[in-house]
Amino acid sequence: MEDLPVGRNLVASLTDDLVVDILRRLPVCSVCRSKGVCPYWRDLIADHDHRKKLPQTLSGFFYTGFSEERSAAEHHFTSVTGIGMPLISPTFAFLPQCKEVIPLDSCNGLLLCRCLQFDGVSKFQYAVCNPATEEWVMLPDRGIGLLARSCLCFDPAISSHFHVVEYVEDEAECVTGVEIYSSKTGLWSLHENGWNGVVLVSLSVNRRSVFLNGFLHSVTPADEIVAVDMEGEEMEENSCARP
Repeated sequence: MEDLPVGRNLVASLTDDLVVDILRRLPVCSVCRSKGVCPYWRDLIADHDHRKKLPQTLSGFFYTGFSEERSAAEHHFTSVTGIGMPLISPTFAFLPQCKEVIPLDSCNGLLLCRCLQFDGVSKFQYAVCNPATEEWVMLPDRGIGLLARSCLCFDPAISSHFHVVEYVEDEAECVTGVEIYSSKTGLWSLHENGWNGVVLVSLSVNRRSVFLNGFLHSVTPADEIVAVDMEGEEMEENSCARP
């Protein structure tokens, strides 16, 4: 028997569960490319019962709605494709022990949330989750105020691990360092080298930070860009070029 038919017979002998178990270990981009292997794999990946088992990225927008008829905010998700019902539930019911969930940031399919808990004293924890698969990680308690500027950094093309960066500010709201959480170590670490205590990071909604090429880029009120790497060892400050 020739090698090619043998290979085809081996692939054809794989059960649906085995194929899905193989695909779920691949990066999202590889799963998307696998749709072109054959019609069988395409239909298997698109099947509703299997999609939640496979790695997925967000294909839409989370937003918060308010109403005079209710005191609490209500979260919504809208798909950018407009095709079919989204598999993502905006209720975050899969997150445990959270009285209220506030989405803070997103990066390449992962979502950073602030989970509020009211046990006599208002406190919170950060949670990073994939709403498409309902997988989540609760970060160690930081024990700080609710107004800290925090950003999610994740690039699946570089690593399967993510980072959460939190700017440390003094009473004048000047940045004195960064606290960085690494999902690889499961720990927070403080980095103060390179910060001169005069940098301010804008908290404006329309000036969100961007994670690119291993650096978190943030805009300051002085229209400058502050970039910090995920090791907290390199900080750059550059002026924005005006059109």
